[in-house]
Amino acid sequence: MSLTFIAFIEKAIEQRIPRDIEADVEQALKFAGEDIPARRWLAQHIIVVGILSFIFAVTPYFLKDYISAALYPYFTDENLYTLSAILFLASVLIFSIIIYLSLYYKIADRRTRTQEALPFFLSNVAMNINAGIEPLSALYISLRPEFSPISDEMKKVRSLVLGPKSIIEQLSLIKERIASTPLHMAIAIIERASRSGGNLAKILETIARDIRETNELQKELRTATRGYVYFILFVALIGIPLLLAVVSTFVKLVATPLGPRAEIGALFGGAFGVQSSQSIASLSGIIDVIFGVMLAIGAISASLILGILWSGEVRGGVKYILILLPLSIVCYFLFGGVARAFISVLLLT
Repeated sequence: MSLTFIAFIEKAIEQRIPRDIEADVEQALKFAGEDIPARRWLAQHIIVVGILSFIFAVTPYFLKDYISAALYPYFTDENLYTLSAILFLASVLIFSIIIYLSLYYKIADRRTRTQEALPFFLSNVAMNINAGIEPLSALYISLRPEFSPISDEMKKVRSLVLGPKSIIEQLSLIKERIASTPLHMAIAIIERASRSGGNLAKILETIARDIRETNELQKELRTATRGYVYFILFVALIGIPLLLAVVSTFVKLVATPLGPRAEIGALFGGAFGVQSSQSIASLSGIIDVIFGVMLAIGAISASLILGILWSGEVRGGVKYILILLPLSIVCYFLFGGVARAFISVLLLT
């Protein structure tokens, strides 16, 4: 019964998806190598996002009896509906971004593998043509597993094509399946050169050599920017966490009247206007929140810059946030512990 209901909901969603959105998603799915109709893909992911977001939205109702209101002042019955709505909208946004990025990274991965395999694939086709094999047969003989995703898409195209086609027509069909600029440019050059009566094997060899030189140049550029990458990682993982940890430790220490040096704590505590333990706890909480936001901004900025340096796109750096953000928080607490121990030793001596 439940599967039937979900299938009914899926069909209902499929019928309400606009055609322009369907066309864009259909093209993206082709570039990602997904052989599924766009309407079905969208409907399935909308259902999954809706279910997961609903689970997160109703979580406060199950946890309200187990969480102290003193720790979570907004976790009350009055604000429960607002909190659930915020959790639902935030979950929808986050899961939608995750789905979009997963599709984007599939496309980017196929683009990268295509650019690496393309010169070897074209050289192999040219070698077979020079050996006296008919061009279309030389194309299919060159479809090896190591040339994926080119070989995979060419095999799909071959199974869908009815009747004889030229090598140019066969190559043109995979332009809609792989989002690779070098591949599209190579096919356009081959098509123009073939129409003008050029030597196909020589053209393929020339294009393969140019793409290979381009790939080598890109590797050299990555090597040249490695110093910038190390500097950004140093700032995100050591510089910012260390600075914030030292400042946080100093502020919390001087705001405490009962420290290793009570007169110093009382002096600076009065300067900060901190007179009670409740005020001290409030100040510590505010500092942790502010510095946590600063750590997140630093880690996110560093990740996006790394994406530009390594992949040429800001979106390429989103995946590094999952690594840099937790590491920066861990480094912040580690440096904070070291700073507290160091300052305590200095005050006791």
